[in-house]
This record gives sequence, C-alpha cells and structure tokens, in this order.
Amino acid sequence: MRHTSSKDFFGFAIIVDLRNFSEICRRLLIEKGSAKKAINDLKRDIYSIFFRFLTSTLDTVIQNNRGLVFDYKHTGDGFLFITNHNKPSVNSISSFRLLLDIYSILCDSIPTLNTELNTVLWDGNNQSVIENSQHLSYIKNLFTDFSTRSQKHYIDFSVGGHCGRIFWRDFDGKILFLGNTINLAARFQELSKTFNEFNFFFSHNIRKQLKKYIEDDDAVPFLEMLDLRKIDIRGIGPTKAYTLPKNKIRKVVNYYDNQRSFKKFSRKR
Repeated sequence: MRHTSSKDFFGFAIIVDLRNFSEICRRLLIEKGSAKKAINDLKRDIYSIFFRFLTSTLDTVIQNNRGLVFDYKHTGDGFLFITNHNKPSVNSISSFRLLLDIYSILCDSIPTLNTELNTVLWDGNNQSVIENSQHLSYIKNLFTDFSTRSQKHYIDFSVGGHCGRIFWRDFDGKILFLGNTINLAARFQELSKTFNEFNFFFSHNIRKQLKKYIEDDDAVPFLEMLDLRKIDIRGIGPTKAYTLPKNKIRKVVNYYDNQRSFKKFSRKR
C-alpha cells in the first residue's frame, strides 16, 4: 500500500452526531423469510430517508463552504469536518463561521428528516405492517406524543468543535486523520448527553483563537458564549467547555454575516 509520511497542521475539527439514531438503527435489522418482505421493505424505506438526509446535509455544507473545508468524513450517523489553517484564506474566524454554518444547516434539515420519518410511520397504508413488527411498532412509539396521540420529532443533533494540531497521512489517495484535536471534538459533541438543553459545544482553545482576532471585548460572540466551567470529560479529565444557547446562535451567525469585511477584526496572530 502506497502512503506518504505523516504530516500535521493547525486547524479545526468539527464533529456532528445524530442524537437518538442508535435507538432506531438497532431495530432496523433485516429479517429472514419471505413473510417478512413487507417489514423489510419498510425498514429499507426508513434507511433511505436517513441516507438522503446525510447526503443532502453533506452536500449543502460543502457547497456553502467551498475552499474552507479541507476534508470531511462520514462517521456512521454523522460527520467529521476539518479545516486547515495553513491555507492562506482559512483562519479561526472562518473556521468558527463554518462551525456556526453547520449548526444552522442542521437546524433546517433535522425537522425535515423528522417529518419524512413521521410521514412513513404514520402512513395509513403502512399501519398493518407496523403492527405486525415489534421493532417497527417500537420505532413508531418513539415518534408518538402519547399525551395527544400525535406525531412528534424524535431525532435531534449535536455539534462539537476543538482546534489544535491535526495529524494526517495519505494512504492510496485516502486521507486518514489522527490526534487529540479530533478526539476532543468528539468528546465535546458528547456533552449533549449531560447538558441536554444544549447541542452546540466548543473548547476553550477555540475561544482563545477567536480572542486573537476580535478586538472588542463586548463583541457579540463573547457576550453570548456560556462558560460551562471545567467538565470532567471521559478519557481527558477536567476540561473547560463553552456553548451557545440555541436562542442565541442565530444572533451570532448574523453578527458574522455582517462582518464579512472584517473591519472590526484585528490582524494579529
């Protein structure tokens, strides 16, 4: 196998994960026997909805951020996005803007995903098939608000970001990434399991990098950041973490959209 020597660069690692997907996926096993055909067909329809969501979301992120995303990977039910600050046009401001853009795209696409899943699960033509499958009935219950006996959205998402040295190597044209930067981004994403009122987390390193570029201490991004203090992160230990409340993220996105000239950003590194 042909490979290059290991290289490294400074950049952002951004991890996206679908919340509650595993609870559904483990009940979508294809069953044997011709009598199970209708059940298997409906399970494949549900898989197709997830595949379309993952493909469409990835395409949207890449199209919105051409020249900024250095590389990306599927992570089963989510994504890893990498930025490379060795590229002249990429810095911590642009990388953080990517982090915000990914979050905004998911805010738009996740409701559509839930709606498409509900359409299949609540379709009158599918009810007899669902009733004859313990697994499909369980999945439908996940999307049911039992107080009103109506549909509900069950799938959510979380995003985590960290910055630092990222190590990579090219194996036959396939780029592999390693390093603590990626591991920590994954751990920050997992904080949504502890702080379920938030789904957007990033490191103190990212905050420090932004501070180098933003001169005004009262700038919107810093006013809206919520310090979660030191969190004991699995495999890492006590680590400072930050979040943006859901109702504040759009305000921060608008701030960056209005600062494309970077007139208020210093050039110091």
